Order: sequence, then C-alpha cells, then structure tokens
Amino acid sequence: SVDVSFGVSRAAPGNPFSQIAARYFLPELNSIDPQQYYPSARNLAMRKALWEHAGGFPEWLTFAGEDTLFAIHAKLQPREWAFVPSAVVLWQAPATLRSFYRTIYRYAYGDGETGTFAYLYWAKIVELGWNLFKRLFVLVLLAGICVAAGLWLHSLAGWGLLGLAGLGAVVSFLFRLRKAVRKNAVGVGDALKSLAMQVLINLAQPLGFAKGVANRENVRQRQARHYQQQLDQILSEHPERAGVVIYPPTHDWGFMFQRPHQMARAFAHNHFL
Repeated sequence: SVDVSFGVSRAAPGNPFSQIAARYFLPELNSIDPQQYYPSARNLAMRKALWEHAGGFPEWLTFAGEDTLFAIHAKLQPREWAFVPSAVVLWQAPATLRSFYRTIYRYAYGDGETGTFAYLYWAKIVELGWNLFKRLFVLVLLAGICVAAGLWLHSLAGWGLLGLAGLGAVVSFLFRLRKAVRKNAVGVGDALKSLAMQVLINLAQPLGFAKGVANRENVRQRQARHYQQQLDQILSEHPERAGVVIYPPTHDWGFMFQRPHQMARAFAHNHFL
C-alpha cells in the first residue's frame, strides 16, 4: 500500500572540512518531522505512477531545487508515504570553501526560481541588512568618538580610544569563536571554519535567491516549452479524436466520483480526448 518511502542522509567519509560542512546540509534524525519534511532525491523511492502524477522532476530549473519542488507536488497526491529512518544514504558534502559557497548558492538559486521557502529567505535578508546596519552604525560612531577625542585632547588619547575600539572588536570575535567551540564541541581550527561557513551562507543565500527570482521569466519560458512538448505528444498519439476537452483540476480522479467524472467519461465514450 506504500507509494513513497524516504530515509535519511549521513556524511560520507571525507576531509575534515566536508565533515563540518555536512552539518549545514544534513538534518539530524530527531529534527525531522515526516509530515513536514521534503526529502531529497538522493534517498527517495517511489512508484512510477506517483512520479507521473506529480509531473516528474521539473527539468526546466537551472541549477537545483528540482527534488524539493517534486516533493511538494508529490505530497499533493493522495498517496501513502513511509518514513524509514534505517534507510541511510551516504552523501559527499563540499570539501572546500569554494564548493561550499557554490552549493549553497545553487540551492538558493533554485528556490528563487520556484519561490520555495521565500519567507525564510526574506527573513534572512532582513536580518542580514539589520546586522550590517548595526555594525556600520557602531563603526561610524566609534570613529567619530576617536576623531573628536584626538582633536580635543591634542594627544595620543584619540588613538588610544581607537585601539580600545579595535580591542573590543577582537574580544567580540574571540567570544563568538569560544561560543562556536563549545556549541559544536570542536577545536579552534574547526570553529574558525564554521564561522567562515556561516559568513558564506549569509552571503550566498540572499544573493542566490535574488538571482533566481530575477531568472524566473526564463524558467517560465522553459516550463511552457516543456508542457507544450508534452501536449503535442499527447495530441499526436490520438489522431482519431473528435475533439479535445480540457478540464481544470478541481477534483482528484480517485477521491469522490461526482458530476465532473461522469461528464469526462461521457466525452471519452464519444471519442473526445
């Protein structure tokens, strides 16, 4: 009776960087809510009928996001799903900062093209803008205080205040580093890598999502061509049709047999497609 089953992903053996990077891509088992989770195609098994009813994978997307959009369409189907935690797939996480950035960017680009999780990206963009504003404001304020103090005291006091401001920035960074070490139970080197990854995420996600949104018109055109080819193929396979009837999807065929289904059968009986 099961039409779809999905498991979990774990990090494949790799260099230390990839092991840290995997934490940003692969959710922990206890954080997965099977009702809300959209599984990756890397650990998804399904019957072909479901794949067809969900429209297949959206091949008109540019980089990524096809498995998320497919999972959304698949969950709209009246099918039985099964979550199998013992089905574990090993996945090779990015092994360098460059590949890490590119992967995050491409994921966000795909979400931008489809509009998936837009509210999360918008919240991240707002948070990033607010943090940049706060840092810029504090920097300008400190610079103004230091310059004013130097002009007022006509001595090295202003430079001393500037040094204290720099020292405060260093202390703040060391505090964040210590917090990362304790939170992730890793060494200082790995904590530095984690902070660098977080910076890249904060840059790559808003940029990738915005670029994906800007490319939506091209995606729509590719999507239209995709469905046009499907429609042409369907019509070519039925040359004997008396006509074509298009009915909008207001009822699932397998839910309740009502008037639209009776009309559809009557048209089909009279050689309409």
